[in-house]
Amino acid sequence: MSHDHSHSFDSKDLEDKNYLKVLKICFGTNFTMFFVEVFAGFFSKSLAILADSVDFLSDSVSYGVGIYAINKQGKIRSYAAIFEASTMIFVAIAIAYQAVNKLINPSAPIAEIMGATSILAFIINFYCAYLLSRFKGGDSLQKSLWLCSRNDAINNLLILVAAIIVYYTGSGIPDLLVAAFIIILEAGSAYGVIKQAIAELKKN
Repeated sequence: MSHDHSHSFDSKDLEDKNYLKVLKICFGTNFTMFFVEVFAGFFSKSLAILADSVDFLSDSVSYGVGIYAINKQGKIRSYAAIFEASTMIFVAIAIAYQAVNKLINPSAPIAEIMGATSILAFIINFYCAYLLSRFKGGDSLQKSLWLCSRNDAINNLLILVAAIIVYYTGSGIPDLLVAAFIIILEAGSAYGVIKQAIAELKKN
């Protein structure tokens, strides 16, 4: 019996170490991309890229919370998930504010920079989503961190499509529509995570 228990503990410890390594990789890449997209967003005048830069920042915070909470008890992890989901809601509100300003002062972004940045961002987010996918069946915190990268990869593909349309039409509307989609996706994912975290808190 003692041998089985020790083996189980070692397996859990190894999985936590692997998860911690993945979180550190995701934190580093996302924090770097935040700065890249801030520069690219302002230079290209793309609301979608700027929105994605804020998303990279919120994801960096999320991965930092994940690193902090990896060895913590259930309740702390659930509260961390709620905090992480709250940053997703903050992102949605920030993008909505920028979208209103864009409607008042419409302009077409520079499609080439918008497209190139979205491709780089997609590669980063797809890689992070792939690394996190093996842990997505865990608790609300693990699920929320995987959702961050999955949602962002989807966002990046949409930004690329919008950039192509902007290039051929010269219209800023596709950029605005993608930003609106990011708002809906972020808010919906945050709601799901908070709902699961609250259910976990009730069980503990």
